[in-house]
Amino acid sequence: MKVFISYAREDYSIAKRIYDDLTSKGISCWMDKENLLIGQNWLVEISRAIENCSHFLSLISNNALSRRGFVHKEVKLA
Repeated sequence: MKVFISYAREDYSIAKRIYDDLTSKGISCWMDKENLLIGQNWLVEISRAIENCSHFLSLISNNALSRRGFVHKEVKLA
């Protein structure tokens, strides 16, 4: 199982807690701040991670809904 975690920047602490909880249980997760490396093409890597995940978790919050950010793009890719 591989989980992609999508979130608005303002919700990072919640996303990180979920990431930590899942990985501590042996579940493989992908989250930009944990898996993107400096210099990588973030759009390509995010698209690849979504394509390769078995589960997509999107944190839907007022932050995610109130602006047209990357969460909307990630949901469309999923």
